[in-house]
Formats: sequence, C-alpha cells, structure tokens
Amino acid sequence: MPVKHSTKQNSNVIPFPQIERSPRERATLGDDDDDERIDLNKLLIYHRNDCFVIDLVGGDDELGLSSGDKLMADRSLCVIRGDILVVEDSSGDLVTRQAEYNNQPCAAVVTHIIKTLRPPVGIKRKRGAR
Repeated sequence: MPVKHSTKQNSNVIPFPQIERSPRERATLGDDDDDERIDLNKLLIYHRNDCFVIDLVGGDDELGLSSGDKLMADRSLCVIRGDILVVEDSSGDLVTRQAEYNNQPCAAVVTHIIKTLRPPVGIKRKRGAR
C-alpha cells in the first residue's frame, strides 16, 4: 500500500530558519578536503603511552554504557569525583565504576565512549573502487 503524504500544515511543527551558507560551507559528504580531515588520534588520545581501548561486554545504564561500546581510557589522569573509572575487581576482570571521591585508586579513567549506532552493513563503494 503506498504511503500518502499530507500537505496540511501541522501547527505543532516549528520550521527551522533558513541559514545562508557560503559555497565553502556547502561541502558534501563525498568531498575529500585534506585540510579539514579529523585526526582521531589527536582527538581521542591525550597521553599516547598511557591510553588504551576497552571493548565493553555488558552495559551499565546508570553510566550510559552499552554492550559493544568502546571505551578510551587513560592511565595517567588524576581521578575526579564523577569520572567513569576502569577498576580491577576481585576476580581480576576490568569493570567500570563511577568515582566516588577524588584521587580514587583505579586502573584508568575513561575519557571517551565510542558507540556504534549502526553496524557497517550495506556500505556503498565509490565508483572505480575495488
């Protein structure tokens, strides 16, 4: 059955204002401008020799963590109350906890959470790529 679209204005919808953009700001996703590429190493790693990635198994709703998240952790940071910490439990496994006080002992402080919102299925290839 075909989907019908209504042309009637919805009074609950607030239209976004139109913003004028320069041609430079109208870059598309396919543009390869080396000057504007993001270096994830510089963005995510504070101390190269003290950072590592943890693949999270299981989640923690209170901390906003889901199974499959990747945690960027740094061993060299001082703990501040409220930080997400990587600690070793009594069985030797690494687990996450929220810091209850400053300078709390831990294996590392979580600096970034990388979430996968959509698995890489159905990726379109550029023309000519093999």
